[in-house]
Amino acid sequence: MITDGAESAKHMSSTVADKIARLCNIEAPRMFLDKALDTVKAEDAKQPELHDLNCMQLQLFASRALETIAKHPTNDPELKRLADDYHHLCPKTPTAP
Repeated sequence: MITDGAESAKHMSSTVADKIARLCNIEAPRMFLDKALDTVKAEDAKQPELHDLNCMQLQLFASRALETIAKHPTNDPELKRLADDYHHLCPKTPTAP
């Protein structure tokens, strides 16, 4: 029985490992940032005076996405655009550059 993640990776084909890495390091952060942007914009449309609060409410998800991007840099243009858009929309985000 394999119980160690690193040990499991040795038994996995590189194609499967590459797909898992892409899912974790690109697709999931993209999904989180896309949802965060949509939610902040929708909430801002309803109550623009609560913009900072709207950004703070999504910080947990967005910060995880931004941390993943920092740990696993990518050339994915859509992910970079979403991160830039989020930093622009919520500049007080603690993980913003």
